This record gives sequence, structure tokens and C-alpha cells, in this order.
Amino acid sequence: PTFGESLRVSGIQSSIPGGCVNGAPEFQFFKNGSLVQDWSTKTFYLDAPESTTSYHMNVRCSTNGPTFPCTSGVGADFTTGVITNHGLYAEFGTVSSPYNSGAGVLYNRTTQETTLNWFSPGNPSGGGDVYKGRIVAGTKGTLNPGFWRLNAPAGDAAACMITNKARGTPATPSGMVPGGSVYTSGVLNQAADLNPAVGSATYYVIQSNLGNGSSNDELGCANPGVCSNNGALFCNKDSQCTGGFCIGVTFLPNGVPPDGCTPGAKRLPRKPNATCS
Repeated sequence: PTFGESLRVSGIQSSIPGGCVNGAPEFQFFKNGSLVQDWSTKTFYLDAPESTTSYHMNVRCSTNGPTFPCTSGVGADFTTGVITNHGLYAEFGTVSSPYNSGAGVLYNRTTQETTLNWFSPGNPSGGGDVYKGRIVAGTKGTLNPGFWRLNAPAGDAAACMITNKARGTPATPSGMVPGGSVYTSGVLNQAADLNPAVGSATYYVIQSNLGNGSSNDELGCANPGVCSNNGALFCNKDSQCTGGFCIGVTFLPNGVPPDGCTPGAKRLPRKPNATCS
């Protein structure tokens, strides 16, 4: 779905071995591991996801109590990606059941090798790009008119690491929304991805290509907590920014910014020093 589009997660086609004599099927829904709709006869859960989201559903018979021994032993899982207003929402992780965001960046301490895995909804022409940068304590990047530059002064600016990665394996067989694809960098040795120096850290940013196959230099949105008219002044509310506003502090009611962005005029896209070509 696109950002904010309604999505119905349904259990209407579920079956109960042996039937449900003198009762009715009841359903339970989870979103990203949290219970969002407890047991009831309502067969679906309605949502409007803003980023990659995993759902889980269980089913039971209402007359099977009090211990409900025939409740789903495993249940069903479904994960969907989201297409945003400023590009495809690529996200680190592996497609399994459910989606595993913890497997997006894998590092083998013994061989000192890194593997990057990610998913993107839709089927972007030319695949996507991976950027890599280095950060040290106290550095975030710099404020520019209309965007946030990923060029931490004391670290390394975001640079193109992998460009135009070919479209990955279709994700549908693994339970993802149709049209999505999964990608992997393959194993990256020290020549391809050198360990960061002591006291610093490596970061990776991914983005799918635009519809025409060209690289997209908007790498999600920044939430730096600085004033719009003074990138060196940290803030957590607009009143601290005389003549400006605080970037990155306006969130949705659930506490999560839409696709990593603050809404409206406070939206500040992140950009690398140079775009992959």
C-alpha cells in the first residue's frame, strides 16, 4: 500500500479442524508484536501502516473454553511494505515469517565480514542504492536550505557504497505484499567494507531507485532536533527557536513520525554528499 492507505488484515478464510459446534470463530490480531485487537468475532483488523509492518493473527472457537485448547498453535503472519509520497520505503531486514528487521545488517566477528539485507515494496527499475558513512560522538550532519546533509563534520560523509543493485527476489512467496522484492549485498570482506575505527561507528542507508531507474537522493527524513534557522542550536520545542521552528519534534499521536519524517513544513529530507549514479 501507499503511505497511510487503509489495509484490511482478514482471517475470514481461516478454518477450525472439527468445526466450531454451537459457537463462532473468534480472532485475535497483533501488530509488530503488540496486541491491537483482542479476541472477538470481528474477522478483520483495519490499519493504515506508515512503514514496513508485521501482523499476526490467531483463531479459536468461542465454545472451546475455559482453557481454549484449540487456539491457533502457530497462527498466521503477514508483513507489508509501504510506498511513501517521496519514494519507496526500503527497509533493512530479511523476509521470513514474520519480517525480521534484526537481520538487516549482519556481521561475522570471526571473518570480519558484513552482509546487508533489505526489502523494498514495488518493483523499482534499476533496484536501489546503499550509502555508507561514519559517525563519532556528537556529530549528526549539517543543516542546508530544505534538506539535511549526511556529512558529519568529525566523521565521514555518506558516500555511495553499492549503486543500482539489481532487483532482488520477489518477496511474495514469503508472505510479503505482492510486488515487493528482497535484496542482499552478499558477503562484504574488509576490502569492501572496512571496520570503523575505535570510537566511531559505521552507518548504512538504503533507498530504492525512482520509477525512471535513476537514483533517489532523498534518504528518508532527518529528525535532528535542531532549529530551522540555526543548525547548531539544539531544541525540543519551537519556542526555543526564535524566528524559526524545531526540526524533528512533531510526531503522530502514537509517537512515531510518519516514515521517519515530521509532517508538513517541518519535513527535512536527508541527502548524501553525492548521489549514486
